[in-house]
Amino acid sequence: MIDLLTADYARMLKSYPFIGCLLFCIDFPIVMVVQIKYFEHINRADSLINLIFLFTGILMAVFVSLFVGMEYDDHTMRNKLLIGHSRVKIYLSDFFVCLTGGFILQLVYFFTAVITVTVAFKFGMEGGIIMMPDQILKCQIIGLYITAAYTGMFVFFCLLIRNQAYSTVVCLGMAVLMFAGGMAVSQNVAPPLDMLEEMPFMSQSMLNSFRGMAIDTEPKRQIFMIIDDILPACHAYNIRSGMITGRPAINVLSDTVITLGFTIIGLLSFRKKDFV
Repeated sequence: MIDLLTADYARMLKSYPFIGCLLFCIDFPIVMVVQIKYFEHINRADSLINLIFLFTGILMAVFVSLFVGMEYDDHTMRNKLLIGHSRVKIYLSDFFVCLTGGFILQLVYFFTAVITVTVAFKFGMEGGIIMMPDQILKCQIIGLYITAAYTGMFVFFCLLIRNQAYSTVVCLGMAVLMFAGGMAVSQNVAPPLDMLEEMPFMSQSMLNSFRGMAIDTEPKRQIFMIIDDILPACHAYNIRSGMITGRPAINVLSDTVITLGFTIIGLLSFRKKDFV
């Protein structure tokens, strides 16, 4: 298992999908800070730190599908089986490597965003970041669970679909649908505007993004809240602005169940897969 993990980690660090996603996580916060400061003339950028979570699904779909899917196209998967690696070890190795890659992408984005925002706006109540450190830490921990949930789902599909192109289409399609679903659900469970206005770190642009959201009947709102508890994309919307608006404990539990559920089902299915 150690040899397999070592080989997969070495392959990941040299893979174009990982390097491309890494460059995105470095460049995106820098570009956004330039836009916010010099074009929008906004003096705060709290939401930028957690903005990556909105795109975690799409980012992981690209990385996992291209990285894992390549194992079928270049016959790496067949070679792993021929030299005696068990299917359980192969599946777990791909999962842990992709999960580590996702965590690295999140951390690289976080530190790039914090450094860039701090340099551009300063740090503190009068600067670009006014969230408390414990609030920032909570959001990042929830983000790790979101990344794990997406990793579990996409590794499951990529290892059961033999073609890299097909797995990429499936994973990207799922990511886009969940992104849109998360946006729709978040609009229906958003806190009232008067509550948002009392929050010290809520900027005018963030308030404007909540305006015009429909107020639904209570039964319909309850349905959306259940979806909000389950869907990883909704959990990302709950922490995107630095305020944890959902139910974080339930969100973390849901992400854990999704990760374990897809991994266990994937292991059982992958053991029976025919590679002939």
